[in-house]
This record gives sequence, structure tokens and C-alpha cells, in this order.
Amino acid sequence: MNAPHFAMKHTLRPLLLAALLAGTCHAFAEDDDAFFAPSPYVQAISAFEKNDVAAAEKLVAPLVADPACTDADALALLGRIRLSQKRSDEAVASLARAVALKPDHASFLTFLGLALLDQANASEGPARTELATQSFSRLTRAAELAPTNAEIQMALMRYHLTTPTGKNSEAAWRHADEANRLDPLSTGYDMAEMAERAGELRLAEKYYRVDAANFPVSPWLPFCVARVQLARSATEEARATLTEVLQRFPGFGPAKQMLDGLPPPLAATK
Repeated sequence: MNAPHFAMKHTLRPLLLAALLAGTCHAFAEDDDAFFAPSPYVQAISAFEKNDVAAAEKLVAPLVADPACTDADALALLGRIRLSQKRSDEAVASLARAVALKPDHASFLTFLGLALLDQANASEGPARTELATQSFSRLTRAAELAPTNAEIQMALMRYHLTTPTGKNSEAAWRHADEANRLDPLSTGYDMAEMAERAGELRLAEKYYRVDAANFPVSPWLPFCVARVQLARSATEEARATLTEVLQRFPGFGPAKQMLDGLPPPLAATK
């Protein structure tokens, strides 16, 4: 059972800012009615932020249909859409064009690095290693350009957890801790979920705990802690966590169901 996402969702902040600035400048050149009409690109950003991927794609695709398109922001947005659709080849193609136009744009490099990572994981043979190397190169360059960007640190965490060249747990922990230092309220859940999917269970537990402390009104977050504890066979720790959850949130069904499904305590079996 997946918990609702209580942490603030990461967005395309640099792209959105660029979109708003571009839209505003363009509006001043039009009449009063046009001033209040957002451009298709701004509408596409808004749709994508709302997870309406189909609408975002419909709005942005015509903007980049020309092979000679030089709208780097629109190309990057289309690449991000393709990334969310798990169409990594198309994502890489669109994002590479955006980066060619703006080679020092940290967000574009980050998305390209992630698309290349997906491509690497879908490849075989020497291509896997080459694509993983390209992914790491783009992500480390993005981190150099924007050293205080928590989302880039999270992207590097993901790289070290999922690269086909081999998991590097130490590096994943390091980037997770740096992301949390840079943005302590918005990164915990995403990193915990990412670590849990990658089987890095103690890292997942750490950041579910961090988010539970940041958002104490949520019973789901300590429940996630218990779920991870159970996954790493720490049954008595999970029992204690679930018991505490039910003391704080009586009647919370998922916790009661999980607790009832645990084997009897060791002391009770003797």
C-alpha cells in the first residue's frame, strides 16, 4: 500500500520561471487582451505541473515540430514529458537538443542525465556502460553549475542507486544527506521512496523518519517506517513502530492490519 505523498512535490522551477518571464515579455508586445492570455508554453508547464501529461504534450509538441526549432525551454519540456512517459530514447533526443542550445543550463543537464540513465538501464552490452558514463557526466556537470540545488543531489542519489554499472550505497547516502541539508522539508519522502524501491532499506527508513518528524500529523509516514523495518526482517522494531502509530492514531486501519499479521512476539512463543 502506497502512502500519499505528503512532501512538497519537486517541480520544474527553473523552467517555470523562464516560462513566466518569457510570457510576460511577450505579453507587453501585444494588446491588452493578449496580456492576460498565457502562451501555449506556459499552459503546457501548468498542465505538466498538474500531471496532465496529455494536455502538456498537445500544447508543447507544435512548438518544437520544426527540426530547426531553437526554443530550448520547449524542447526541454517535451523531453521531460517523454521522460515521464518512459520513452527514454525520445527524451534523450529532445533534451540533447535543449542542452545543445543552452549547454550550461543545470536543469536541462539534470533531465538529460536522468534520461540517459533510463536509456542505460534499458540497454545491453557496452552501450549500458557508455550511456551510464554519459549520464553521470551530465549529472555531475549540473551539480557543478548549481551546487545548492537539492533536486540535482537527488538525481545523483538515484544514479548511484540504479546505475547498471553497480550500486554505490556510500555515494547514494552522501547525496541524500546533502539534498536533505539543502532542502530539509521537501526531499525526505521522495528520497525514502526512491531508496525503498532500490532496496536500500536503511536509507529509506532514515528519510521516512525525517519526513514523519517534519509532518507529525500523518499516520502514513511512521507506517512507512514500519513497512521498511518489516522488509529488512526487523519484526520487533516494526511491531513497536506500529504500536506507537496506533497509540497516536487509534483506528488507523493499515497499521492495525499489518500489526495483526505479524507473528507472535518472541517472548510469547517460549
